[in-house]
Amino acid sequence: MEVRQSLSSAISRAADYLAERYNLSSIKDSRAYPAQRKSYIVNIFGAMNGYLTQDDSLIAARNEFSKEVIERFYDVFVLGYIQSGSDESELTGDNEDLAWINARTEEEIGYIKSLFVSLKEAKSSDMTVDELKQLAQDRADAYANSLDMVNSEGKMRGAKNIMLTMVGDDGAESCNDCRKRKGKRYSAKKWLAVGYPPSRDFECHGYHCDHYLVDDNGKRWTL
Repeated sequence: MEVRQSLSSAISRAADYLAERYNLSSIKDSRAYPAQRKSYIVNIFGAMNGYLTQDDSLIAARNEFSKEVIERFYDVFVLGYIQSGSDESELTGDNEDLAWINARTEEEIGYIKSLFVSLKEAKSSDMTVDELKQLAQDRADAYANSLDMVNSEGKMRGAKNIMLTMVGDDGAESCNDCRKRKGKRYSAKKWLAVGYPPSRDFECHGYHCDHYLVDDNGKRWTL
């Protein structure tokens, strides 16, 4: 309990930092996503830590993690979708945006199954309790990057014809995909077609640079 409370406090400070750094105050309900992200990290950390250092079974922990993904992915996708001016009521039937979030959620569930295979190996190793807790925290932080991408995708799909430009720092690595797109100005719909940062499909996988999209007023649209 003490570990989770300490982590929650740290993540709360991080959520405030995210809102300030990304200038999200100008976007409707801007602090809703940092709060969702904070809760997600705490909950998936708890699922992994419960298995690694406590008495939770692998199946129970994996199901807890999967349940969090199923609920949270849809919530943050819709949050971005609505913030861009679209309506959740559009996400019915054979809607392409609904199909995307359903498929992306299924993909993440597959990653979780693989994750718990590696966690099982870690638990049976000679790692200390502190090392296992750190492993759970590191994995929770990494999986939160996927939540960022889902929220950004919701914004992009809700934005439709809003014009956006790719900007940002190259960081430690700027791949060919980033270099080809930096400075380009396209509609959100076209960005969805050609790919936008951060993206696992880019050579850099979206983790080695700080590129993002802004509208014509300089407001940031992707994390």
